[in-house]
Amino acid sequence: RCIKTANSQCSVCGKAATGIHYLCVSCNGCRSFFRRTIALNKKYDCRRAGDDTKECFNRYRCRKCRLTLCLAAGMNPDAVQTEEDGNDEMGDLPEDLQVIDI
Repeated sequence: RCIKTANSQCSVCGKAATGIHYLCVSCNGCRSFFRRTIALNKKYDCRRAGDDTKECFNRYRCRKCRLTLCLAAGMNPDAVQTEEDGNDEMGDLPEDLQVIDI
């Protein structure tokens, strides 16, 4: 699902990166935040309405500024798979398959 990166920092928050997620070197926290935000179509307001997005996120944990940093770092919203994409764990099952309780 992702490409491992050695000794890399998250392009969004600067923590240790766990791989390339949504076309961006990032940590699991930023990956999960971005996925939830895009999949659930969340909209955020800036907590401080300041000019320094990085400081606003780091100091006040502002979700709007975090999303702005995710996008600026190169995270691609089109790379997020949603339930509407039909991406469930089982995939498409044959129509004649019988389901039984165990």
